[in-house]
Amino acid sequence: MHPAELEAKCAMIDHGNLLPGRVERLSGPTPTEVVFEVPLSEQVKYAQDWLRGMCDEEPELWALAHTVNGYRRAGDAGEASNKWVEARLPKLQRKETAAQFPTQELLDLLFLFCRKERFCEGTLESLNAEIDTIRSVLRDRATALKRNQDSR
Repeated sequence: MHPAELEAKCAMIDHGNLLPGRVERLSGPTPTEVVFEVPLSEQVKYAQDWLRGMCDEEPELWALAHTVNGYRRAGDAGEASNKWVEARLPKLQRKETAAQFPTQELLDLLFLFCRKERFCEGTLESLNAEIDTIRSVLRDRATALKRNQDSR
């Protein structure tokens, strides 16, 4: 799908505002497209820049998770998104299998984990190993992008 078509498809209503996702192609060893949300805080903007390889310090989990809107791809909160997550959880046990996921899906998973935490306290603690694995893969990708940009 053409990025402009994907961007139009991903537009959504959130808190009364039209917030289109912005499709960006992240280059590097694992090129991937990510639909970033319009950042609603400086922390989320920083996290997006970190994912682009523009910053050194790794952002905190909540900011990283909210660089995207995982509901767009996994379905609404509840049964649909829970099934989407459950289908992917077994592959997050090891970094080697987690690294096979596109960056978009890894970010979507973090988003969904954080959203679930709001309604089911203890979710993040129970998924700590999976979160660490996802962050490790994202860290490797962001570091590779940073190295690539620094060498230019």
